[in-house]
Amino acid sequence: MLSSSLLFTRQQVAELIGASDDVLSFWIRNDLIAPTKGGAGKGSHRKFDLFQVNIAAVLVELRKFGVNIGTMRTLAQMLQVGTALGRSAECNFFAIYNALNLFDSLEYFRAGNEVHVFLDPPPEERGRSRKTYRERVAMSEQDILDDTRADQLNLRDHYENIAALASRITPSTRLPLQLFFDLNQLAYRYVWDNNASEWGDAEWLIVPMDGGKLDIIVEGGQDGFLGKNQRKIRSGLFLLPAEIFRGVWGESLQPVLIYEPPPSPEELARRDRARQIRADRLRGREADIRNLLYGADE
Repeated sequence: MLSSSLLFTRQQVAELIGASDDVLSFWIRNDLIAPTKGGAGKGSHRKFDLFQVNIAAVLVELRKFGVNIGTMRTLAQMLQVGTALGRSAECNFFAIYNALNLFDSLEYFRAGNEVHVFLDPPPEERGRSRKTYRERVAMSEQDILDDTRADQLNLRDHYENIAALASRITPSTRLPLQLFFDLNQLAYRYVWDNNASEWGDAEWLIVPMDGGKLDIIVEGGQDGFLGKNQRKIRSGLFLLPAEIFRGVWGESLQPVLIYEPPPSPEELARRDRARQIRADRLRGREADIRNLLYGADE
């Protein structure tokens, strides 16, 4: 995660998000945003990290539409829950996405649905194209975990770290963690094969529900919500978390680089076995060719 030294005073936060000090003080008193450091006792120097600044920036957008304090508090609480879980993640930031996907697959299976997995590929093909894997329906949660472990090249951290976070996600924290990921992903770049990739195409549609609750629908990709209104939602508040982030930080923030994880000892052993299998097959083919050219007695 981001260095804890990247902290901002209340006055700096107000300047970054374009809110008055009085508004920001009101949000702090009502626990919509929380100091990362300080905050205990009169005259203490409160400091806020990037994650809290970004939560405050979302609240600024809601305030532009005259959203009441109850709705703002509900969303702020969700963002705080996601921030607490995201900050404590065992994996790196981008692997949160993998942990969310693993949790979703497990929950789908627990609900009695079929989950297709790819198991038992040839050793020399593991970690390559999923098209080479044998597909079947998962018979247990362990099948899903094994399938995820076998897909290491598509994971942004070691499997064990991702599985550890996925095991701590619950149905009530799944959406907050997704919101945390969407809102802060431009603070990071994932470096794979010497290329730094940038994510940031998520869209939020915030829909008020009965009892003061909020339903937040998250979409991503080029099309977003256009033409996808399967639930026939008539109105909602549309937010682009990446643009909120850019509006606060512009080009001033140096993103944290997250590098492709080094191979685990198990992965190195697998690669050695795969190389040996390919070498054995190559020697076998060479022997077959010699037999065809010169006969078996050669």
